[in-house]
Amino acid sequence: MEPEQIDVSSKLVTPPSLTKSKIIGIFILALIIIAGIVSWTAILFYPKQTNKNSPVSVNETDNWKTYRNDTYGFEFKYPSDWVVEHEINSGDLDRVILYLPRDFGTGVTFVATDSKLGGGIELDRLEKEGKMQKKEKIVLNNIEYSVYYYNNNEYEMPYEIIIYFVKDNKSYWFVANTNNNYQSGRQELDSILSTFKFTK
Repeated sequence: MEPEQIDVSSKLVTPPSLTKSKIIGIFILALIIIAGIVSWTAILFYPKQTNKNSPVSVNETDNWKTYRNDTYGFEFKYPSDWVVEHEINSGDLDRVILYLPRDFGTGVTFVATDSKLGGGIELDRLEKEGKMQKKEKIVLNNIEYSVYYYNNNEYEMPYEIIIYFVKDNKSYWFVANTNNNYQSGRQELDSILSTFKFTK
């Protein structure tokens, strides 16, 4: 009598085959988990360092002094190491000369006049004489300024920039003279003009 034959193959459970797409999916999932662990570790143990040498944005006019005229209701700032001198002429509401004592080539004259024609004749004369180099319009703090550049080699500081505007029949003038170039004068004027405002 022959022993009974048992079909073992029918009793075995064959594991499901891993397809290529499943392998790739598992691989990507593992990478994501590893990347998350690495990122969390970096944040936890290596906090972001502050670069002490990185520039800090500071408004240069924050520590400036303020020139204020309460009678006519306006003010503006000027560098704290500059000197202020009053020099009122006929027809002026206000006139101040602001300058750096140790540097005669650095300074600004401010004039407020009671007529919208103040200084206009002088500008026309300079233009007719061919000394006017350039003119333009700029807007700062909702005020439109007229800007004039002219050169007069007869002066010790031949480069002059005149910036003014008219409001309520009053003219407000800022004038910078320099012996270097127009750019240095404009930088000083723009910084001061950015702080000009009416107080009433």
